[in-house]
Amino acid sequence: MAVAHVAATPLKAIRLWPGVALAVLLVLVRFVLPVVFPTMFLQAVLGSLLFALLIVLWWLCFSRAPW
Repeated sequence: MAVAHVAATPLKAIRLWPGVALAVLLVLVRFVLPVVFPTMFLQAVLGSLLFALLIVLWWLCFSRAPW
């Protein structure tokens, strides 16, 4: 009886730089934009929600994190 050997595939490193870049943009949009342009508070809140959604999408689909 032959024993099948499965070759172990090396794990790829998690891509962190897109998540870090999105987090930096989130902080800039949420906290710096209203200071520079006081009338853009709503855009800052909606922009931060958008960047948070993009971080979740990146983590689930593009970060190479194992399921």
